[in-house]
Parts: sequence; structure tokens; C-alpha cells
Amino acid sequence: MEIIRGTENSGNYNTELYNILVSLPHGILFHSEHSLREPLGIYNVSLNRVLRAFENILIELKEQNNFEKIDLAHKELLESLMAYIDDGYQIMKCFYPKALVNGNIIFADQWLKKVDKQLIVEYKNNIEPFRNKIALIVNKTKHNHARYCHVEGSTLLGKVLGYYIEGIIGGGVICPDTEIHPMFNGEHTAISYNKDIRDNIANLYIISHLMANTIRKIVLKNHGVTLNETLITYEHDEKITTIFKDISLLRLLFFPDEYNGELTQIIIKDKEIRIKKPANNSYRNRLTRPKNWKMKTTMSGDGVTRSWALPYLKFE
Repeated sequence: MEIIRGTENSGNYNTELYNILVSLPHGILFHSEHSLREPLGIYNVSLNRVLRAFENILIELKEQNNFEKIDLAHKELLESLMAYIDDGYQIMKCFYPKALVNGNIIFADQWLKKVDKQLIVEYKNNIEPFRNKIALIVNKTKHNHARYCHVEGSTLLGKVLGYYIEGIIGGGVICPDTEIHPMFNGEHTAISYNKDIRDNIANLYIISHLMANTIRKIVLKNHGVTLNETLITYEHDEKITTIFKDISLLRLLFFPDEYNGELTQIIIKDKEIRIKKPANNSYRNRLTRPKNWKMKTTMSGDGVTRSWALPYLKFE
């Protein structure tokens, strides 16, 4: 998918969802019935948390000297993205009267399935490729006692910092969780921050695009109104463009398996930002792949475990 945002085609560098919510006509909202902010208010609060999280993780990665702070910053980034997705369902609720559903359903997505199951299931399926890995990491680190372990790859071209989320295989061996980190050439793998941060800024904009499309369908179906994206400025554009510029400074250097997987391409021009996920083949072919790697892993013991399967080492 390709997302293009900029001052000429959209008036700002914010997401498509922002432009749609700014243009909402009066008389189609039921947010007060649900004790919710107006949709644009929900969006602004939620997006600001995500943007702060991007700023913080980029600061910590620039320092590269405190793994605990990097852990916390990355956890907040992923949790803020999950909250952003959840807040999207709250925004969608605002277009339906509360009386359509009997009973108290806590989760907004489940409430929405009661009023328009087909539309919400379609939306869930559309965002799943961009939500799945975020959700896996958040759920395992919050609810399954999984922990971050840090990986540093050194090559002739420089160093790459990354992480893996612990899992356990037979015999109590701790290794990169195979649901999150697929095997590659018989080796466990990790995720580089150079790839991760690019992927997640793309996820934010792609999910926002899919949210905007779903809201268009809801409003047209229930209110007979066609929503068009309003060309409008955004007062905090500088914050967004700074985040993209800092992301572009992350080196195009990835862990060995990541060159064979899906990469995100970000192109920054004077008045435009293009996000391509997956990247073009021409972009991938231009990348230089290091041949020799030296990997270093940092982990914390638990006083009991005696066996680890480390990433990028053959494990029998």
C-alpha cells in the first residue's frame, strides 16, 4: 500500500483520518449518548500519545546507552498504537445512537458488531496484517510474562540495534518467541529497530487510512452523507515532519533475515511524504547486504534457567 501526505495533496502531514474528522457535518453524531468526546477530540488525544511515543523512542535510540529506557519507550510506542486502534472503534461508535444495542457491552468493537457486523469484521480483517505483530508483542509482554532481550549486530557497514521477545520451547529453553520471530535458515531471529520504527509509522498511516474508509461507509450508509477529505492545515505539522526526518536518519541496515522480508520505504520531499509498504523491488535491490555478522545479545537471568537459544546462531 502507498500513502501520500503533504501540503499540496492534503494540506498537512497528518493522517487521512484527521482530514475526514475535521470535515464532519453537524447533526450526525451521538457521542454524548456514549459519554465520549467528539470524534476529532478522541483522535487528537490518541494521536498525540502516539507521536510522543515516536519522539521518545527516537531519542533513546539516538543515545543507544540504556536498554531499560529503550524497552520502556518501545513498549509505550506499541501500547499507544494499540490504544489508537481501540480508540478508532470509539470514534465509530459516535455515529450510532446508543439505543441500537441493549445491554452494557464494554468493548467498542463488540458493540459495533451488534449494529453492523459485516462492516466491522471487514475492517478488522483489513487492519489485521498491520495490527497483528503489535498485538502479539503487547499481549505477551503485558499478560504472558514475556521480556525484551536486546541484540546488537556488528558489520563492516556499522552496527544494528534490535530486540527479541522471549519465548520458551521444550526443556525450558528460552528463545525468541516463534510466533513473533519466525525461523530463518534454521536460526532464531530478532527485529531491528531500523526496520521496526519504519514499519510502525507506516502502520499508523495505513490503519488511519482504513479507519477513514470505514467511517466513510458508516456515514454514507446510516446518514446518506458522502465524506470527502478536506484540504486543511494542521498546526503541529512540524512535529510530524521532524519525526519522519528522524526516522529517515535510521540507517538502512537491517538484520540478515529482514532483507528477505517485507520492508517499509519512506520518501521525504519538500512538500510530500510517501510511505510504501511493502517497499518497491528497486528500493530493496539498492540495499547493501552485509555478508559477515557479529551478534551480541544482552539478557537477564532468572536464577533457574540454564539454556538459551540465541538469535542468528544455529540451534539443534
